[in-house]
Amino acid sequence: MIIIAVLLFIFLSLFSLKSQSIINKNICFIFCLVFWWFLESFRWESGTDYWNYINNFQRMKLKFLWTDRYELGYNLMVLFFRDYLKTSFTFFIAVYYLIVFILYYFSIRKATQKPLLFIFIFFCFVIGLMGSTRQLMALSIMFFGSIYFLEKKKLWFILTILLASLFHRTIIVCLVFVFFTNHIKYKYWFYMIAAAFITQISGLNMLVMENLIVILPKSFSERFFSYLSMSLVDVINMKTYLSGIFRRLLPIILLFIYKDKLTEIAGDIKIRYVMNILFFSLFSYIILSFNFTFIISRISIYFNIFEVLFYVWLITMFIEEKKYIYILGLVAFFLILCIKYIMYYPHLFLPYKTIFFTL
Repeated sequence: MIIIAVLLFIFLSLFSLKSQSIINKNICFIFCLVFWWFLESFRWESGTDYWNYINNFQRMKLKFLWTDRYELGYNLMVLFFRDYLKTSFTFFIAVYYLIVFILYYFSIRKATQKPLLFIFIFFCFVIGLMGSTRQLMALSIMFFGSIYFLEKKKLWFILTILLASLFHRTIIVCLVFVFFTNHIKYKYWFYMIAAAFITQISGLNMLVMENLIVILPKSFSERFFSYLSMSLVDVINMKTYLSGIFRRLLPIILLFIYKDKLTEIAGDIKIRYVMNILFFSLFSYIILSFNFTFIISRISIYFNIFEVLFYVWLITMFIEEKKYIYILGLVAFFLILCIKYIMYYPHLFLPYKTIFFTL
């Protein structure tokens, strides 16, 4: 089913790039969102943390709202659907993801004129997070707030981040996005990236992070130290580290090369905003990935969704110039990412199981 979804999204995204009918494009876009909603909503033993979420749904008690490992907003929804509406876990998840995909619908439609292309690339980036129920809600709220509020209504954006943090606390890192609509000189990013390399090599990043975490709320620090012991065992190798740097450096290089043309497509403020996020993504990966893989693996998705937006702009530019080889190269790149994320934990995705069938 995952492979079918990828092929379907490729076909419909390429169709939308060529189609002149707005109605046809919108129908295809809605169909893709509904299809993806089905994949997420009716899983059975597929995707990450499946049994953890079922156990939480069955065992969650009101008196544990403030001490449970899951965030307050998610647990309140669980209690409302389970105890007040008396629904099943499947119905709860279906409604939950309906909210997520409605937020995606409005955000993607406003962010780009090529929503189907966005869906295909985005799917390749987040397939490894299928089942990350709380984080995907936080992501959808953050992206909605960013697209609708960040440029002129920063207070509203901050409020959306605080709302999103009720579903996944790591989204708090996105508060820094408030500063990214401003012009930040490139030399400062280069200084920060150089400092990230130095602190990584010297081991100072461990010292800084441990002292920073202890001053944060207990819910952050306890989770941090519980994951830290596991991450020290599961350290990435140099090849993975360098490939991760290249993947995050590539869109920055491409943005520099095509900055003028991309500015014509997206506008100066949006290009500046996405550029700053791409730099911050690279900085975060360099400084965190060796010692704190559990952090970078969770916050990367908040940067990746804007990387997706950048690639949509880029491919749109080349479609207009009819450079199909370049486009096919990028499609192959995204397919490799998709396969890579599935192959980390293939048993979570292959075969794909639903309450109706297995495929």
